[in-house]
Amino acid sequence: LALSYVDELLVTGKADPAQQLDRVDPRSDRTRDIGVFISYRRRDSAPYARLLHDRLVADFQPDRVFMDIADIGPGADFGNLIGHALEAVDAVVVVIGEKWLTLSDAHSRPRIEDPADMVHLEIATALARGKRVFPVLVGGAKMPAESALPAPLRGLARLNAIELGDTRWAHDVGQLVNAIEGR
Repeated sequence: LALSYVDELLVTGKADPAQQLDRVDPRSDRTRDIGVFISYRRRDSAPYARLLHDRLVADFQPDRVFMDIADIGPGADFGNLIGHALEAVDAVVVVIGEKWLTLSDAHSRPRIEDPADMVHLEIATALARGKRVFPVLVGGAKMPAESALPAPLRGLARLNAIELGDTRWAHDVGQLVNAIEGR
């Protein structure tokens, strides 16, 4: 899938994702109550993140899975909603593609080193708040070395990652779902 095509499919215009993350059906079992936040870089892994989102929505309540492009409507305060969403979830899935660590800004600096970069902020916030963080490797990516990450993100390198392979996607995502559920 071309990235521009995927981006067009992702626009949904939901009204207030922070409130949606807080809504829980009292008849649900614990598995359905788990909130999951998906952190990813669009230029690196958007198609994988969207496929993962769709699978997680099938396994958890749709309003308990947060993905920026699917859950932040036009005119919304992006940073504020990200903060509320991170507070409301139990698990943060960090989708890491081959270029995740090396994508650079307009000044050729790695974006991950910028404390104002949204992916940097998402991961630093999740780690600081003690959220369960699941590094997910896609597209042949390797886990970044601790020394390659800025100080607030170094804890990510110490977490066991799961690889989602193209040829065994359903199985691998099933393993991730089990881990998120604590099985």
